[in-house]
Amino acid sequence: MKRRSWMKLAQALPAAPAASPQGPELRDIHLPPDPSWFPPAPGWWILAVLLIALLVWMFRIARKRMRKRRWLSALQAEVARIADDHAAHNDARQTTAAVSQLLRRAALRLDRNAAAYQGDEWLAWLDERGNTNDFLTGPGNVLVDAPWRRAPQVDVDGLLTATRNWLAHAFAQEQPGA
Repeated sequence: MKRRSWMKLAQALPAAPAASPQGPELRDIHLPPDPSWFPPAPGWWILAVLLIALLVWMFRIARKRMRKRRWLSALQAEVARIADDHAAHNDARQTTAAVSQLLRRAALRLDRNAAAYQGDEWLAWLDERGNTNDFLTGPGNVLVDAPWRRAPQVDVDGLLTATRNWLAHAFAQEQPGA
C-alpha cells in the first residue's frame, strides 16, 4: 500500500524540466537594497553631540565678549559725558566725585572685594589692576579727598586720561570666564 501512495504522489508532481544542452538557466545576482541614511552610525551621533557642544561653547564666549565690549564702551561714554560736564560747569569737585563713582562701579565688576578698599589701598589696587602709577602717585591721587574739599586743585585732564587708560587696560586683562 505504501508503494502505491508514493506512485500516485510522483504522478501528481509536475515533471522536472529537461536540462538544456547549454546547462541550467541561471538568474542574475540580486544585490541587497542600499542602506538607509537613518539612523546614522554611532560615530555620527558622537560627532553631532561634540559639534553642538562646540557651537554652544563658542556662542557663550562670543556673548561674554560682546557684553564686555558693550560694558567698556558704556564706561568710556560715561567718561566722555563727565568730561563734557566738566567743560560746561568747570566744577572739579563734582568731576572728581563722578570719576570716583565710575571707577568704583567698574572695580566692582572686576573684583567684588574692591568695595572694601579705602584711601591709599584703593589707589594701590587701581594702580595694580591698571598696571600704572597714575593713581597712587599721579593725577589720580586726588580721588581720596578731592570730592570732600571745598576747592580742590585737580588736573582734570590728567585724571580723565588716567581713567580712560585704566578702563582700557583693566578690562583688556579681564578673564573670559569672569
